[in-house]
Amino acid sequence: MSEPKILELEKKLNKMHDIIAVGFSADFSITSSNWQQKSLIFDKTIKKIGNDLTLESGKVKIGAGVKVVKVSFQGLVNALANDTFYDIQIRKNSTYITSCSGRKTGDPQSWSFWISPVVIEVTEGDIIEMSAFVTSATFVANNATQFLVEIIEYED
Repeated sequence: MSEPKILELEKKLNKMHDIIAVGFSADFSITSSNWQQKSLIFDKTIKKIGNDLTLESGKVKIGAGVKVVKVSFQGLVNALANDTFYDIQIRKNSTYITSCSGRKTGDPQSWSFWISPVVIEVTEGDIIEMSAFVTSATFVANNATQFLVEIIEYED
């Protein structure tokens, strides 16, 4: 292999580790009704490696040359409404990708949940976001709630 090809490969491998983890700087309360999804607006970058993923208006924006990302979510909720249904979604450009949904009965007060990693094909400018329907809940800050996007493939 010639040196330029090796340098090209090294640059590509170094970019494969771009990742952004975002959360809330303060507890984030949400109330929704009529099964309406509400956006979770993240305002804190917990960790960021690379420049191809950015936090914009509470959502993650995809940069140039990115082809595939891996997305996951973990959350801790306090002040959960009694006997409530919930639906937490990962969305791309406002379109449903996957979710964690169900019903909590009784008086659960606090609750933790996650959405396992999902692989999503993307292009420059795509927006990856979280939304939720829950009668009433407060997502806990202090890194207890994290939305993670990791680049796993670039365009050739």
